[in-house]
This record gives sequence, structure tokens and C-alpha cells, in this order.
Amino acid sequence: TELFFRAMVFDDAKLDINFVDFAKENHKISANLVLFGKNAECSWNLSCLSSGKDYKKYNVSFNHIGEHSTSIMNNYGVAANNSTLLFDGVSHIEKMAGKSNASQTAKIIIYDDGCRAMANPILKIDNNDISASHAAAVGTLNENHVFYLLSRGIDIKNARKLITLGYLTNIFTEFEDSDKELLDHMLGERL
Repeated sequence: TELFFRAMVFDDAKLDINFVDFAKENHKISANLVLFGKNAECSWNLSCLSSGKDYKKYNVSFNHIGEHSTSIMNNYGVAANNSTLLFDGVSHIEKMAGKSNASQTAKIIIYDDGCRAMANPILKIDNNDISASHAAAVGTLNENHVFYLLSRGIDIKNARKLITLGYLTNIFTEFEDSDKELLDHMLGERL
């Protein structure tokens, strides 16, 4: 499946996108979010699980055109069982977008040696009067967290499941309670 969408955010408007992907399928999803107006704000929050032979790629870009615009990108993922998970993020602050702010975070936990995971945050800055940051981390489970749960009598499978739940459910606070229950159920079935 390939999906592309584009949104434009105008003066003093705010757009929050909270995207959860626990599906068993291959796909490429691209989003172009244009902060066109003054004081435009947009946030992108992704929680993604790839497992089995899933191939999932996300390409999210923010274009800052309006002054004082703000973008926040948070991508959280888990790759397990020989799957592929790729995050590409671009924040472009154009010359006329002074006093703008851009922030990117991309974190992926890989469970198996056969997994492929990559996080590529990119900042393109054409104006010096801005604030921008990016962070990326791709790695295995924190052994101290696993050890702690094992020392409490939890087996390795359930320890991994608990850590994954905690990691991927951080954006659930943005959803209604009934949606949270459905998302918890979907994630539980995939683990």
C-alpha cells in the first residue's frame, strides 16, 4: 500500500496528527505538511510496530513558510521478526520563515538481528533566526529494563511485551478512551 497526503496550515491554526500503525502489511506512507501561515503549528506523532516480513517506510516532511511557525515530529517504532522499519523526516525552514521552531525525534527498538531499521532526521535551514533540533536512536532493548523485569519473575516474552507496550502507547493519551482500548487490544494481538 502507498499513501500520500498533504496538509496546509494557515495563520494561527494548529493541526495535530496522531498516527498508529500496528497493521500486518507492507506500506510506504508519505506526508507533506506545509506551515503556510504566521504562527501556524503542526505536530506529527507516530507509533508503529513492524513484525514478520513487514516492510514499512514513513517519509514525513514539514515546510515552514510562515513566520513564527512550529513543527514537532515524534516517530516511535519497534521492529521484530525480520521486519523493516524506516523513518525519514525532513523539516525545511524557508528564508521567509523567521522565528520558526522545528523539532524531530525518531526512536526505533529492534528485537532481532534479522530486522532492518533506520531513522533519518534532516533539517534544511534557510533562515538563521530560528530554533531547530533533531534526535534519532536505533537500538536493542535496554538490558537493564529486561533484567529488572526478569528479576521480578516475569519471563522474557512478557518482559519484551511490557516494554513494547510502554514504548508504543505513549501517544495513546491523545485518543478517546474507547479508541485507547481498541489500540491496546490491536497491539496485544500483534505481540
